Order: sequence, then C-alpha cells, then structure tokens
Amino acid sequence: MRQLILIVVIVMVAGMLASCVPVEPRDMLPYCKSQYEMLLVEYPDYPHAFIGACVSSLQSGKPTAFVSLCGYEPFVESLEIPEIDTKKECMDYIKNYEPSP
Repeated sequence: MRQLILIVVIVMVAGMLASCVPVEPRDMLPYCKSQYEMLLVEYPDYPHAFIGACVSSLQSGKPTAFVSLCGYEPFVESLEIPEIDTKKECMDYIKNYEPSP
C-alpha cells in the first residue's frame, strides 16, 4: 500500500463534498468509526482520536484536523511516507496537503 491512509480518507471526503448529495452529519460518525476499525487491523495501537479528527475533517472539508494525530507514532507510520520522521514534518505535510483532482 503505497498511498497513505490519510490520503484515502481525504480523497473520499473531497469526493463526498464535491458530489451533489450533501453529507449528513449523522452519517459522519459511523463512517469515521468504520474507517478507524479498518485501521486498527493493520495498526493495533492506532489513536482513537482519529475518529474525532475524521469527523472534523468531514465537517470542515479540510485535512488540517488530522494534524492533532501527528504526535502518535502509529498515525505517522500509517502515512507510509519515508520522508516524514518527525511530528513537525507530519504537521507540515498535512497543512500543505492538496488532494489530486
């Protein structure tokens, strides 16, 4: 898996936001919980805070909610980007992230 999990989530978010069908707030939490459960399979120590960051990102349409997860090693590992070794590099990456069209 070459792409980072975050990109997948962000791309899905961007797709939902770009579609004509509005994202219902009541659908966000179950969606984020299911994504978290999938991440736990590969990363057993994945931060539970992912759920809140995911919901926040869906509500705002911005990936910056995930910056708060950069302090968690399993999250940084899940990015699968060798150039990201530090919390600051992780934060900078997310803040500057632009999904591909």
